[in-house]
Amino acid sequence: MVNCIKKEIELRQGSLKEPIKSLYFGGGTPSLLSENQLSNLIKTVHYCFNCTNDWEVTLEANPENLNTTYLQGLLNCGVNRLSIGVQTFQDATLQFLNRSHSAEQARQSIDIAQKNGFSNISVDLIYGIPKRSHAALREDLTTLLDLRIPHISCYMLTLEPKTVFYQWQKTKKLPPIQEGFVMEQYDIVLDTLTKAQFEHYEISNFAMPLFRSRHNSNYWKFNNYLGIGPAAHSLVAQCRYRNINHNHQYMKSIESGRIPFEREVLSKKDSMNEYVMLGLRLLEGLSLPDFYQTFQVEFTTYYADAIQKWQKSKHLIKSNSHIYLTREGKKITDSIVLDFFKL
Repeated sequence: MVNCIKKEIELRQGSLKEPIKSLYFGGGTPSLLSENQLSNLIKTVHYCFNCTNDWEVTLEANPENLNTTYLQGLLNCGVNRLSIGVQTFQDATLQFLNRSHSAEQARQSIDIAQKNGFSNISVDLIYGIPKRSHAALREDLTTLLDLRIPHISCYMLTLEPKTVFYQWQKTKKLPPIQEGFVMEQYDIVLDTLTKAQFEHYEISNFAMPLFRSRHNSNYWKFNNYLGIGPAAHSLVAQCRYRNINHNHQYMKSIESGRIPFEREVLSKKDSMNEYVMLGLRLLEGLSLPDFYQTFQVEFTTYYADAIQKWQKSKHLIKSNSHIYLTREGKKITDSIVLDFFKL
């Protein structure tokens, strides 16, 4: 698989004209890759693309995979940022979430990473878990602040079809997720992290100054990006590419010199919808001049009804240059965005 991913990188050479500012190893469990495998892939990207000298290279990692030897290897091959899937620092909740690491392993992984030279660390935290108290959430947030983590991603527990949690709720083994409870927990996250001087720079993401994720910020600004590997998605020149979601077929195709993807040309309306959806998630909101430059459409005229509706309800604010959500607006982002979608 690693050889096929390397070959796809080579096949993609020249498909992005702009300099590469970030590289992200994510999806599955990339921390199972060895130092040599990671080094080989990073060198291949360097060879095939124009990469900036200060690029951000992130590896998603499970706490149980991090130790001193491996972390030193990551630094040696060029990884300079870690995204650690902690979820919570409480053993009972970790067991409920079917995570293989313990709370102590989570703490140790962060401590070891910091002692081995990683200062740019992001941690994932889940809120809105049924039967879990507000006090437990506050304890998790306090632990993260005590550990001086500069980037925190907070995600609401979602029940996707075909997952064990979805089946549990259908059979009433898991109580329904109450919207009021989830919003109370979101308020706790907002209050705690903003009081600690974190920037709430995207709906689910919080960063200390200078520690925003460059990679994810590129997605949210609707810029071009390449996804490599099975099931990877790309966006290049208003076209979306989706690699086949089948490991064996992916490798067979790559070995024959062909990238197995589906291509979708986004219509102007589709692109505008996505631009709005992503832009409204950001702290700065959506730039009116940038929107006009991209689509040659006057935003405030085209979306006048939706702007007026959500301004009147105090969920949205319009300045001379930007449209952005208020704190209450961020709680119902999906509902607001739907009013801006044009079919």
